[in-house]
Amino acid sequence: MYKLGWNQFLPFIITIAVILATDLRQGITIGLIISICFLVRNKFKEEYKIEQCTQLGTEHYHIKLNSMVTFLNKVDLQNTLYKTPPYSVLTIDGSGSRFIDYGVLEMISEFETRDHEKHIQLVLINIERVNLMAVH
Repeated sequence: MYKLGWNQFLPFIITIAVILATDLRQGITIGLIISICFLVRNKFKEEYKIEQCTQLGTEHYHIKLNSMVTFLNKVDLQNTLYKTPPYSVLTIDGSGSRFIDYGVLEMISEFETRDHEKHIQLVLINIERVNLMAVH
């Protein structure tokens, strides 16, 4: 287990220690909870990848979303969007995503309505636009 890395080794060691300190049922329960925490943390750690380049004096940002974009990714993605400088091009690519949470889609739509003030050209690839008027 040690050779598989800390993400495998630590839950294993904690499970063994809790089993020895208490009983089998509590040890396995604690081990499962810790394993799920590690799984969730690692699964949602890389929500997206961002690349930046400059073309003809204009900054271009390309955000490639991962396969599962949930509410856990919303705050970090929102912070990244609002850090986009004025007069730039921002592409959000959802072509690799199997699922994008409605709250994330709504946040992207809200950003889209505000990005005109900062003169940001927003390009969406394989991302459904949300009609905010229908929601409110």
